[in-house]
Amino acid sequence: MNFIEFKDRLTDLTVDGNPFLKGSPLALLSINFSNKIFYGRLEKQEFYITKNANILLTPFLISGEFKKVGKFTDVEYEISPLKFGYYWMKMYPIITNVILLTIIIINVSEFSFQKVNLNFITIFIFIAVEAFLFSPLLYLKRCKIALERKFLENLEIRNR
Repeated sequence: MNFIEFKDRLTDLTVDGNPFLKGSPLALLSINFSNKIFYGRLEKQEFYITKNANILLTPFLISGEFKKVGKFTDVEYEISPLKFGYYWMKMYPIITNVILLTIIIINVSEFSFQKVNLNFITIFIFIAVEAFLFSPLLYLKRCKIALERKFLENLEIRNR
């Protein structure tokens, strides 16, 4: 694509707004019902975009610049985490897990140990810890890969 086509397509696919809102507690201010893929800010030869979503937010920002090189457009971009959203998605399961485990331990201590099967509780706690710790990491990795794939496919960018 040439420079003008690239800029027009990026403009057509992006809802204008502050992409940092999507990764913050103020994400409610960025709710829109557009069918455009990206949400962000475009400048002359720079862009800052993230996924345009109202419910399943992607805590990553694609920032970069594009310039004319001969007949084509050279695009340099970087994918970085939106700090609050990224760390919240990593820490929320751990916080939830600690609270749930505390509740379980308090409830188990109220019962007599003769009535409660401790092996069952140990296995349950182990599975809960594993699920809460590893599922967000996998989700974040899939979000980042999906965002980059959408970006590359919709803007017809070829990586070298």
